[in-house]
Amino acid sequence: ENALVEKPQLTYFGELILSDHIITGSELAKGAGGEGVCLIAFDVFSGASMAFPTTTNDFTSCHAGLNFFTGARTGNKQVVVKTDAAKELQSAIKHLGFCPDESQAGDPLHNPKVERHIRLLKEGTRCCLLRSGLPHRFWPAAISYFAIARMISLKCPVYPNEIGKPQEKKKEGKTIWEFGSGKPGFNGIIMPFGSLVFYKPVGHKDLAPFAPRALPGLFCGWKLKAGLDFSGIHYVLDFEKVSKGAPGCHIPVQVHTSEIHIPEELKFPMSFSSVGVPGSPPSIDPLPFEEAAGDKTAIEKVVK
Repeated sequence: ENALVEKPQLTYFGELILSDHIITGSELAKGAGGEGVCLIAFDVFSGASMAFPTTTNDFTSCHAGLNFFTGARTGNKQVVVKTDAAKELQSAIKHLGFCPDESQAGDPLHNPKVERHIRLLKEGTRCCLLRSGLPHRFWPAAISYFAIARMISLKCPVYPNEIGKPQEKKKEGKTIWEFGSGKPGFNGIIMPFGSLVFYKPVGHKDLAPFAPRALPGLFCGWKLKAGLDFSGIHYVLDFEKVSKGAPGCHIPVQVHTSEIHIPEELKFPMSFSSVGVPGSPPSIDPLPFEEAAGDKTAIEKVVK
């Protein structure tokens, strides 16, 4: 950030986008849907970013991800996308009419700011999976959740070269999502990844007369439109399918805000305990380091 003091100031969303891929590297590390790569798009001016898990890092997936991230927000303005020398990314950038800023092949420091952001996303995704109790194969849902949760929770970054300038005034009091999307206030439900909610399933009116009209689910994110606009729809994993490991359990249900019920007590049904009867999640035991708080000897044992 200090290096930006003498650099030209950015003035709009999409003026400089940093992009790169996360590669899982092995079959065992792939997502439940076969996702082995994840495209990251990061807008420097607003701090907004999104993650796009895919099965391959080909031209089509790169084109779709970058096009969805920018949406119509950039209009006819120039968009510069800084990436590595990957041909699929370069081709997608040029096809979209953006200006590519290609780094030298083999340069380990080609894009340090996006590399640091990728590290942040990885750390956040690990935390989401750990607290939710969901296995590693659910990382595509977790990284998508964390990227958006970060935008709607954190204030828009103000760089040193923006202090006292019009850019600082524009960003004042706004979250990353508010500034990046141009919308006033996020009106979606905000819940931790993997926490218990109840939702109305599709076709609930066709259920038996006295059957429950809401099912237990695991909150896993929000559906955005192109350009970061919130659609009013949330993603929920069906708890019974996940607990049984049923085929397709990783595919979220799309639920409108009005069809989600939030319990008074925050629970993580899959977290660090055996799953009981579907619909009746057991109480959650505290994490080892929560029990050890204040006990130096216990903390050392946990760390070791």
